[in-house]
Amino acid sequence: MNRSLGLQFGEEEAHTVSSFTREIKRLLEGSIEAGWIKGEVSNFRRQASGHLYFSLKDESAQLPVVIFRGNAAGLDFELDNGVEILVYGEISVYEPHGRYQLIAR
Repeated sequence: MNRSLGLQFGEEEAHTVSSFTREIKRLLEGSIEAGWIKGEVSNFRRQASGHLYFSLKDESAQLPVVIFRGNAAGLDFELDNGVEILVYGEISVYEPHGRYQLIAR
């Protein structure tokens, strides 16, 4: 960054991408408790690892969801696009991509 431009916009106080994302993670994961979320499954995919990835959506928003292999193995129903479900989980920030997602339990 141009030194004078950096000083003009507060470079001395700037976060790195990593430190800023870590702060977002700390704030989100530290202030939003686990809970129940209701919505429709979309963009469902099952990875070779056994993890399940999908979006949970309603008419106004969508939320990325992951169910890790251990929990996915215990499901007693088939997930698929268009299915309305109730999911218990907690918010998590995946720092390498700077994305938040619900970790379903």
